[in-house]
Formats: sequence, structure tokens, C-alpha cells
Amino acid sequence: MPTYDLASLFEQSSVTRTATDEEIAEAERQIGALPECYKRFAATFGYGTTNNLFIIEMPFGMDANSGLIARGDMLRDQVRWLVDGHCEDGLEIGEEDCLEPYDEESRDVAAFVDRLQFFGKSVNGEYLCWRATDDGMFRFHVIDRACLSIRYGGASLIDFIRASQTDAVKTMLGMGYERLPRTFEGAYQSLS
Repeated sequence: MPTYDLASLFEQSSVTRTATDEEIAEAERQIGALPECYKRFAATFGYGTTNNLFIIEMPFGMDANSGLIARGDMLRDQVRWLVDGHCEDGLEIGEEDCLEPYDEESRDVAAFVDRLQFFGKSVNGEYLCWRATDDGMFRFHVIDRACLSIRYGGASLIDFIRASQTDAVKTMLGMGYERLPRTFEGAYQSLS
């Protein structure tokens, strides 16, 4: 099992609510195996804004946010609706503006949108998802907000976060992005 160095992931972090072992186990009971890196991230950082851009869903709800399972289903429905619209127009997801080579991996991702587990979104509208591979591993991807491209984000959530803090962010999110700040800002729960 790989080890994940979470201590050096962020230069600044404020953690407010993390996932418990019970919450993680319940999410796995409902949707199947979660990537180990995601479970470690959830238990270490929890809800918040990663790199001033990404909101990663947690196995628990917090205020108006319903958590990984309900929110993941909602994000999948949004993507499916957009993809269906593109298909009606004669486009296929991944065929426009796809920065990774259009090879077997790209076709595989495009062909299995319904097998993706959506786990977050950027504040700019990009969708974050993972998919399980046949060998039990996970691959992380970003779908642009128009759902015209899928880009490979890494073999783990940690790889994805680290890459977005480098010039690799341009390959994952587009040429308009610069290296993202190495920050995590925990979400605050209202007291009402």
C-alpha cells in the first residue's frame, strides 16, 4: 500500500471538520471501495477549499452540503445532462480540447462516464472524479465545466493536488491556469 505524505501537501492549512472512520466505512458500504488516498485526505483535512480552487466532498454532510454520496450523484447527473446535450449535437465527451493524447485510456474514460465517482468541483466549475480500474487501482480526472474534455489528474488525489501546485496545472485545467497556492482552508459549520 502506498504511503501519502500529507504533512508537506500544504504550506498553510486550517482544518475544521474531518471524516471519522465510521463515516468513511458507511460511505464505502453505500458506494463501494474508496481510494486510500481519498480516505486519508478526508480523515486528515476534511471539508474545505483545496488550493483556493477545489471543494472536495466528504463522506459526511455539513450545513447545506450533503456530502460525497448525494453530491456525487448530483454532479454525475449534471455531467450526464451536459454530455447527453453534446451527443444530441453530434459531439462526444473527450473529443474537444482534450489535452491528454486521445488513446485507449481517453476512449475508456469517455466510454464510462456512468462509472465515474464524482468527488468534487472547482469553484470555476470543473468536475473532479475518479474511476476504479480493473486492477483495483484508481485514476483521477478533471472534466471541464462544459463537459467537452476529460483530463488525467493523477494516480491519487494527492498526486492530483500536488500536480495542480506546479506547471502541470496547465495540462490538467488549461493554459489559463497558473500554479495553484498550496493552501487548505477548512469549511466552517454554522451554529444555527
